[in-house]
Amino acid sequence: MWDCFGTGRTGNTRKLEFLSSSLARLGIADDLRTDVNGSPKDFDLQFFKRPTIVNDIASPHHWSVAQLHELSGGDFDRFAILCKFKWSFNIKPDLVIIVPGRPPFCIEAKLESSEASYPS
Repeated sequence: MWDCFGTGRTGNTRKLEFLSSSLARLGIADDLRTDVNGSPKDFDLQFFKRPTIVNDIASPHHWSVAQLHELSGGDFDRFAILCKFKWSFNIKPDLVIIVPGRPPFCIEAKLESSEASYPS
């Protein structure tokens, strides 16, 4: 989905609109900088210290957990929401069942595999 927003000024505008509305729905957009008056790299600096993507707003899967902790201001619930939002950009379910009128049902299956771990 992220790649469908495109690149350059138009793509960055779409990405910013998506991020702003998504984080607002989660109730955590109030103090995040949601403009790119400077550069996309300047915008990304609030989410990780050394952005590797400089011309476009980077996907949230690049965000630093340490930086998200700093952004949360020590509020564990806010930190958990930011982390879950970041991690949602890495989700690749093995099976998705779509039934009209119901939310999608996603299945992630593991066979003889250790459970994934995320930084804490």
